[in-house]
Amino acid sequence: MSLKTFENITMGIMIVLLILAMTGAVTGTIIYVLIGVAIVIIMINLVWRVKDYKKRRAKLVKELEEEEASRQKKKQP
Repeated sequence: MSLKTFENITMGIMIVLLILAMTGAVTGTIIYVLIGVAIVIIMINLVWRVKDYKKRRAKLVKELEEEEASRQKKKQP
């Protein structure tokens, strides 16, 4: 599953939880459990974003190093 798909699914879950909480369909300790679930989902999303960012950054650095190496080869007689 990609990050974008995960974000779309979690956004839908968050909206459903918000609607349930606002309408009063869920009360008492259950709402605290749902808030905990929402916080866990947000934390997973943040960790996933950081991993994705690090992976993209490493790929970009590698490409820049390869480009610099190819320039150095062209400069040498």
